[in-house]
Amino acid sequence: QNHIPVRQNEESQLKLLRARTQTFALATRYMVAQLALTVLIPVIGSVAGIFIAEVRPYFTLLALLVLVADPLWLDRQYKAMLKRGAKIAEHFDTIVLELDWNPFTVGDRVEVEDIHRAATKYAARHDDSELVGWYPRAVGDVPLHLARLICQRTNLRYDSQLRRNYAGVLIGLVLSIALLVFVVGFAQKLSVPEWVLNFALLSPLLSWSIREFYRQRDTADQIEDLMTSA
Repeated sequence: QNHIPVRQNEESQLKLLRARTQTFALATRYMVAQLALTVLIPVIGSVAGIFIAEVRPYFTLLALLVLVADPLWLDRQYKAMLKRGAKIAEHFDTIVLELDWNPFTVGDRVEVEDIHRAATKYAARHDDSELVGWYPRAVGDVPLHLARLICQRTNLRYDSQLRRNYAGVLIGLVLSIALLVFVVGFAQKLSVPEWVLNFALLSPLLSWSIREFYRQRDTADQIEDLMTSA
């Protein structure tokens, strides 16, 4: 009925999958750096500040610097890699599913040099075992217009579930950390100024986690609207 199972495993398409996977892996590294700065520093500072009052102002200053540095650089790099990875994934789908590239909604394609560099980095450390057969062979047994919907729904459902799970884990982690700091501080009988300094240390964590929680949930809602249309 269609050539999706064959076309997706051609070398040019596998190269796009390598580049996409490598780009999303880089985005993950930026996200881990965000977590390290916005989670570890506030938690270490809050716990250390409960027992050593002299370190609270220094950790508070460090937390405020993180609060500024995250949206100015880290978050921008993270979003840029996500956008690039999504464009490469779109490039793959337009070829495999025989769709036209829509510059109005997607913008320009990722430069060939960037795709080659990312694909080469991926190939240096991994094989293609996880990339071959990206869509199930069964989609080749239905007309192309139906196969497109099946493949796109597969992508959307996976993305939506991943985002909702991530948002749930994130908010649970943040609430657990805040509760831990509160319990330890209560046990140490902190004064009101000490409480203020302690929770000021958590400001980067709270700011980032709230922003990230709603960003993931809102995107998941949009994705599920697309699934409904499909």
